[in-house]
Amino acid sequence: MLVVQNTPRSRLEELGRNLQFVEKVNQLDHSLSDYLARPSWFQQTQSLERPLRIAYFSMEYGITEALPLYSGGLGVLAGDHLKTASDLGVPLTAVGLFYRQGYFRQMLDGRGPARAVFDQCPGITPVRAVQTERACRCA
Repeated sequence: MLVVQNTPRSRLEELGRNLQFVEKVNQLDHSLSDYLARPSWFQQTQSLERPLRIAYFSMEYGITEALPLYSGGLGVLAGDHLKTASDLGVPLTAVGLFYRQGYFRQMLDGRGPARAVFDQCPGITPVRAVQTERACRCA
């Protein structure tokens, strides 16, 4: 999303006139649609009388660098679990925390001590609050 937001409108219009670029975007869109439409491993191998719901709890998830909600290996492992479950079609829902000030990266300064670097801006991350009659945003 940041790439699109930070790309000048004139550049986007130029790309829109580039037939090769438009064709490549259409191919990628078609490929994603095909991937999402095909039956998953879970759908093909499991016959359940009622829908299965699995909650996956973790304090951090390393899903993508665009959403840095992790600081190390366990967060990356939790993210890998989610991505694999998605690829297999396992009905898994991640439950975690969204830190309003953003997550931080640990950096070593020239003298050796670790320091926290906050480089996430919650206003531009690719997430939104889910609010329904059954779920509400906690203050």
